[in-house]
Amino acid sequence: MLAHVELEQTLNIGGGYSKVDEIPFDFSRRRLSVVVAREDGKHLLICKGAVEEIFAVCTKYTLDGRWTARRKPF
Repeated sequence: MLAHVELEQTLNIGGGYSKVDEIPFDFSRRRLSVVVAREDGKHLLICKGAVEEIFAVCTKYTLDGRWTARRKPF
């Protein structure tokens, strides 16, 4: 990470977003969730965790810049 510290400024990491709330990782949900507010006031939910758990609660996804409704199974 330290080898690419210049990317923080180049990519404006952290700019335009503020943390609203967080649900910490727990072993029953198998994921961590963070809600951030964008500069335009809209909220974004970011989840990190076990792939099968994330996909199980998704209703759509983006691939190559296009949104697609989720079809079972993944």
